[in-house]
Amino acid sequence: FSEQSATIPDSALMERYGLAKTTGIDFGYMGDSREGKGFSLLAPMIERVLEQDPSRSRFIVQCAVSEYEFQENTSIKELKRVSEKFPSRLILINERLSEADYMALFRFLNVVLIPYTGAGFVEGTSNVYSEAAALGKPVVVSDNTWMANELKKYFGGVEFKIGDSIDFAEKVLEVNANFDELSTRARTFAPSWNQFHSAENLVDMLLKELQTQR
Repeated sequence: FSEQSATIPDSALMERYGLAKTTGIDFGYMGDSREGKGFSLLAPMIERVLEQDPSRSRFIVQCAVSEYEFQENTSIKELKRVSEKFPSRLILINERLSEADYMALFRFLNVVLIPYTGAGFVEGTSNVYSEAAALGKPVVVSDNTWMANELKKYFGGVEFKIGDSIDFAEKVLEVNANFDELSTRARTFAPSWNQFHSAENLVDMLLKELQTQR
C-alpha cells in the first residue's frame, strides 16, 4: 500500500481527533446516522473486519446527532463498544462539520463507505457518492442502488449485498487486499466523471434535447 500523494489540508478537526496519515487504509462513513443510510450495519461490519485484520484498517465514522442520541442510540452504543475493543481503529466524529472540515476529512479518507439501504436510493442519487467519484476515491456501496449502477460505469470500488453486514465486511476486506488497483481505477475515471457531470456538459445535453424536440 502506498500513501496518497494529495496534500491533506491543515484542519483543527484533524488535530481534534488525532487524525494523521499512516501506512494503513482509512475507511470513512460521511453524513448522518439515519437507518436508511445503513448506519446500523457499520458496527458489526467494522468488528468483523478488525477481528480478521486488526492492523491495516482504520474507520472514521461521522455521526452528527444530539448529545442524548449519542448516549442512547443503539447503533452508536455498538460503535462505541467496538471502539473500546479496538482502540484507535475506530474514530467517531459526533459533530456537524463546516464545509472546509467536511472536504478536508473527505480528502483524508482512502475509501468511502456508502451502505445505503433506503428504497429512495434504488434510483435516487447520492451526494456522497458523487463527491467520492469526483475526488477519485474508491467506494464500497450497496447493490441494487443508483450508486452500484454508476460504479459499473466508472469502476473504482465494490458492491455488497444490500443490508448484509457480513458481505459488507467481506467486501471491505476485498478492498484491503486490492486497494492499489481500485485506487488507480478510481483516480483514472475521476476526470471522465467530472467532465460528464460538469455544468458545461449539462448545458450541451439540454441544448441537444431541445433541438431534437423541434
